[in-house]
Amino acid sequence: MTSRLLTIALVWAALGSAAAAGQSPIDTVHEFYADANYEAALGALDRLDPPAAVPVAIEMDQVRALCLIALGRASEADAVIERIITTDPAFEPGDDIPPRVRAVFDAAQRRVLPGMARELYAEGKAAYDGHAYADAVRTLERSLAVIRLVAEEDEASLTDLRVLGEGFVELSRAAIARAEPPPPPAAPLAASPASAPPEPPREAIPIRQDMPPWKPPAAADRFTSGFSGVIEVDIDETGAVTAARIVDPSYPPYDALLLETARAWRYEPARRNGQPVKSTRLVGVVLAPR
Repeated sequence: MTSRLLTIALVWAALGSAAAAGQSPIDTVHEFYADANYEAALGALDRLDPPAAVPVAIEMDQVRALCLIALGRASEADAVIERIITTDPAFEPGDDIPPRVRAVFDAAQRRVLPGMARELYAEGKAAYDGHAYADAVRTLERSLAVIRLVAEEDEASLTDLRVLGEGFVELSRAAIARAEPPPPPAAPLAASPASAPPEPPREAIPIRQDMPPWKPPAAADRFTSGFSGVIEVDIDETGAVTAARIVDPSYPPYDALLLETARAWRYEPARRNGQPVKSTRLVGVVLAPR
């Protein structure tokens, strides 16, 4: 009890001295830690106001975790480290952290990140189902970013989640694009009395429009009628595809693969008055059941 009272008195005296000298209180915490006075460092942290800036909060939590590890309070340290990772999934402790302590941070990331990725995916999918497509893109991209941080040996368990997340991001972006108002139509050109009658317009003609292979998962067996959808592609004057959008989704993982494949399609460009012009083409997709 006497030792604890002395520690509290030391903390108050140190914080008062830091304030009088214009020193940041967090600097005092670092000094306690550097002197291996871990109890005093924890006491000083407890007496600081919660910071508004996220980097400062993470810095304080890192020092707190290091002190708890040094004092053998492993479960408390794990809770603090998990809070750091939840705030900043890409957090990396400093290079001066001992390997034993770094291993504690690495283990916490392996424990926290997969669950965090799944929670973000569920939140993003719920936003997609509620037609909040901008929120869906933002949250699903956070889920994909977390998956990329997962340790390589754990990433295989999240492969399906990554494919689904990428598919719903593309679908959400396509829905956002469809909601944008179309450009106003161009004013018609007055025909010259002496000009020849214009040639009839011609749509783009496929040269290469191969579909990616369809490998239905086991779960698709219950859909006896298969899946169908529509993809829309923009084609420039050379016949190259400049953009692709899912208009009517078929099956999310396949839609994501289809969007990637469609960007390599080639066409004989559409023509108007004999000249190649930009155009848009709808392509139907039918996926047969297994």
